[in-house]
Amino acid sequence: MASKKEYTVNVAYTTPSGRMHIGHGLGHTISDVALRYGALRQRRDTFFGFGMHSTGKDLIKNLLKLSEEEQLSEALTQYNISKQKRDEIISRESLQEQINELVEEYRRQYQEVIENLGVAMNYDSFFSTHQETNQRYTQWTLRKLDEKGLIIETDSDRPYCPKCDDIKHIDKDLSEVSAVGKVDWNGLRIEDGEIIGGSFECRLHSGEKIIVMRRKERAINYGDPQMQQKTVELTNRMEVFPRKYKSDLEGIIRTRLAKPFERKAQENVGAISPFDPTKRVEALSDSNIYMEFYALSQLINQGKLKPENLTDKFFDYVYLGEGNVDTVAKNSGAEKEIIEEAREHVNSIYPVDISIAGFEHLTVHTPFSLFTHAAVLPERYFFPEYIVTSHVTRDGEKMSKSKGNVVYLDELLDLTKREGGLSGLSEEASLDAVRFFLSYYQNLDRDFDWNDENFKSSGIKGMRRYVMGVIEAAKSLGGLEERVLELKDKWFSTLDQRTIREITGKMDEKDSRGALVALVDIRGKALSAYLSSPELNKVVLSRFLINQINMGYPIMPRVTDELRKIYFQGASLEWPSVNPEVIFPEEYEMIEHEMKGNIYEKNLLGEINALLGKMFGRREIVAGETITIVSPTIYQTQILYKQKISLSNKLNLRFIADSRVEKIEIRKEK
Repeated sequence: MASKKEYTVNVAYTTPSGRMHIGHGLGHTISDVALRYGALRQRRDTFFGFGMHSTGKDLIKNLLKLSEEEQLSEALTQYNISKQKRDEIISRESLQEQINELVEEYRRQYQEVIENLGVAMNYDSFFSTHQETNQRYTQWTLRKLDEKGLIIETDSDRPYCPKCDDIKHIDKDLSEVSAVGKVDWNGLRIEDGEIIGGSFECRLHSGEKIIVMRRKERAINYGDPQMQQKTVELTNRMEVFPRKYKSDLEGIIRTRLAKPFERKAQENVGAISPFDPTKRVEALSDSNIYMEFYALSQLINQGKLKPENLTDKFFDYVYLGEGNVDTVAKNSGAEKEIIEEAREHVNSIYPVDISIAGFEHLTVHTPFSLFTHAAVLPERYFFPEYIVTSHVTRDGEKMSKSKGNVVYLDELLDLTKREGGLSGLSEEASLDAVRFFLSYYQNLDRDFDWNDENFKSSGIKGMRRYVMGVIEAAKSLGGLEERVLELKDKWFSTLDQRTIREITGKMDEKDSRGALVALVDIRGKALSAYLSSPELNKVVLSRFLINQINMGYPIMPRVTDELRKIYFQGASLEWPSVNPEVIFPEEYEMIEHEMKGNIYEKNLLGEINALLGKMFGRREIVAGETITIVSPTIYQTQILYKQKISLSNKLNLRFIADSRVEKIEIRKEK
């Protein structure tokens, strides 16, 4: 079995229904930053699949609106389709051909936008859930669930659209219904034949009220206690960012119930149910392990695999390692060499190292996906890491087409081309300003509130400051020579190494904002201070600048690639590691004191007083005790010895230096 070669990320695939907006941009940027950083750290190639979730009624609804001459201009604007392209699509004879054309148009549009955003997607892995190849994979998934006893029949009251003559799923992403007025999501339920907590209309038939209907249906039993337990155990091994959501996942997984997964085949797009040819699989049930299909989709797009090759035995062998290649070749009609290639390709890409999903998916898609991974695939496919992204608002308000306040990515990228030019760098590189702002301004723990002026000041101008700082410093290297290190050189070298450690820690925690603050603000100010020195050291400055460029790469890949090629042609792209040999703690503290003056002493004293006050307040230390204040450097110890420290009249204080500690510590005498 081939070993894993690629560093792989996945973000929720897009629904083909209009223009990509800033929410897509945030998700794709977070994913791409994590991808580039992880691959750089582990020295692996990258893999980022590209697909579309076409399941449901939306495509058919869009085609119906595009086929009507009345209000056509509004429909063309809403769905971002030109009149010429619309005529081409509508002229196709069959509905399937029309769907193919519409999906292909959105594939072209989305790929153009994502490429302009600088996302390193594997565009040759593209698939859409309306395609037969992916539908065969979905059918296999459901049959595997059935083999585990996880497909059951339910008899319950369900949300129902009379015009569709079909049930409707109600959840926060409103994929099948529209809310009428406010919704009490915590209290939403069906009781005595009524929907309590909200009123809803069908998305396909505007104005058609959703009612309640008693139905018998096949369902995936997400409430199975044994499989829930296995899912929880695997989830407990997973790193979740932000950390606060890790504790929520067990409760979410354990409170899921059986969920019906079939819809009427008519007026729906998606896989035909493997249990009933008159039904199709709905959108929340064909999107649970779709991310593991991208590897096969590459081979399908290369013409190496055909739909008829994708039998259950083929999937069993490739994903589960069951059976033998001779039997699979006979059953599927695929060549043995291709079957083995498919298996090796899957094993080289998976598991997905980091899966990224929006907060709105935390109670819907996320538990279903984790459950299905646990039920169908070997444990090694389970995600090692999971990122939950935040909501995106604009100027404090929810974005919506009806309010006209949606930030569309194509418009934002065009604005950046006009106003974000960088002297000496390409127009393409300037587009990294969008990535820079989304990384600098976002925090996974809170909603991302978009503001146009903030983008221009913190995004466009902020990245420009970073670029100009590097260029100015790089140009000064020409006249420099190697020389013995002076105090200021040692200070600058130490700051370089310490911020490498800080930025690496922030990136490990998926805190791109914290990483950029250290990279652009802290290191940027230090660079300016060093450049004002009468004498510069070529080795120290070159090392700093190469590190500055390479640590900016995950967030600004095009900018940093161009800076490296222009000013450091021989330098390789690699994430820097801390080198203790070029860290000089004593000299660092001396220069810090020289630069900051009394503020340095006040900060040092404030740190000690805060530590002692906290320990005294907690009664961890009492009056009369002997306390040792341990500093990382002799210089700090000497400064502290001269200061008037609070509680010094109540405690016996000793001062020592210990280079093994990273920050000041308080130790009690034993």
